[in-house]
Amino acid sequence: MLSRNPAVEIWVVFDGDSGAGIASEGRVRAVFTPSADAWLVEQVKAREANAPVAVVTADRRVADRARHRGAQVVTPRALLGRCMG
Repeated sequence: MLSRNPAVEIWVVFDGDSGAGIASEGRVRAVFTPSADAWLVEQVKAREANAPVAVVTADRRVADRARHRGAQVVTPRALLGRCMG
């Protein structure tokens, strides 16, 4: 379920052809980039000070890097549980 907050954006990031760029449908955006992991960490680092951000990943290194930069980290299993429940 999407947040009811209209300012919330959801980004789905894929490793893929950099020429594919960004696709958008409402508040949900998909980005194709050579390294999804690097893109995620860079976005967390580049956000405005204290702006809340959550990263969904099962990759421990990405989770640690995102958490170190102030992101909340959610596992895919936890996200699925929230969606189902």
